[in-house]
Amino acid sequence: MKFAWDVQNLIQTIESNNPDPGPMRSVWDTICMAMKQVNEPQGQSRNHEIAGKSISNFVKYAYNIKIVNLIFTIMVHLRKLCINQQSFEVSVPYPNINLPREFPPIFRMPRDMPFVSLIDDVIDSCIENGSTQSPDWILFHAQIHLSRGSPRNAIRLIMNEAASRCSLFTGSYPSPIDINPTPTPITCLNSELTKALPSSNLLVVAKALENIDCSTQAAICHWYANNKDKAFKLIISGNRWDSIEQWYKCIGSVTLLEFICASHHRQGHVAKRDMVKKLIENPDLNVNNKRMVRLEVKTIKKLEFCRKIWKLYS
Repeated sequence: MKFAWDVQNLIQTIESNNPDPGPMRSVWDTICMAMKQVNEPQGQSRNHEIAGKSISNFVKYAYNIKIVNLIFTIMVHLRKLCINQQSFEVSVPYPNINLPREFPPIFRMPRDMPFVSLIDDVIDSCIENGSTQSPDWILFHAQIHLSRGSPRNAIRLIMNEAASRCSLFTGSYPSPIDINPTPTPITCLNSELTKALPSSNLLVVAKALENIDCSTQAAICHWYANNKDKAFKLIISGNRWDSIEQWYKCIGSVTLLEFICASHHRQGHVAKRDMVKKLIENPDLNVNNKRMVRLEVKTIKKLEFCRKIWKLYS
C-alpha cells in the first residue's frame, strides 16, 4: 500500500529533522483526497467513502504507535481547517511538526471540502488503537469527549484511569526502591498522585466541570492544576450552587479560602462566609508551617478532592 510507505517515509523524515516538505505534502494530499466531499463518477470502483474508511481501517490495525500518532496529528489539524469549532481543543502527539495550511489545488469549490464525519471516523480509529498502546491517549480521548459535548464521559475516563494508577485514591503507594536517602511518605504520595493525574489531565476535568455548571468544583480543580487566575474568576461568579462545605474542605490553600470568604462576604452570604472562616482557622493551614507540613496538607486535601470527584462522576 503506497500510503503506508508514504507515512513511514514521513515518520523517518520527522525523526531525522529533514526539512524536505515532499513526504508531508504526499501524505497530506492523499488524506485530503480520501476525505474530500465530492460525488465521484458512477462506476468508479473507489469513491470518497471507501477511501476514507480505508484510512480508518489502516489506522485501527496499525501496530506501530508512531503511525497512529502521526495520522491523529494530521487529522486533528485537518478538522480544524475544515470547521471552526472553538470547543475542539485537542492535544496532539506531534505538536511541533509543520503541517500544511492549505488544501490541495484540486479543492477549488466549497463542495470540495472534506467530510468532517469521515475525519471523525479516522480520529475515533486512532483513539481506539492508541488507547491500547499508550496511557498518553487517555488525555486525547477525554478531550475528544469534551469537544463532542460529553463532559461527564471525559471526567469519568480521566478519573478512572487516575484511580487505577493511584491505588483508588486511598493514599497508599508503592515503596521506593534504591533511593538514598529514602524519601518521606508524603513526598512519595505526592509524586504518585501527580504522576497519575498531571496538570494537563486536571485541566480537562476542570473544563468538563465548567460545562456542567459545577463552578466551585471546577475552581478547585483549576487551582490544583496551577491555573489560579481561572480559579479566581470562577469563584467570583454569582451563581455557584455547589458552594458547600464538603468541597471547601478539599482546599489546602489559605489564599483560595480567603478569596472565597471575601466573595461570600461581598455577596451577603453570611453563613457561608463564617463557615469558610472556620476552615481558615485550622492550624494545619497556617502559612508559617514548615514546607513538609504544608505539602502534606495540600496532598491530602488534593487526594480527598480527587476521590470525591471520582466517586461522584464514575
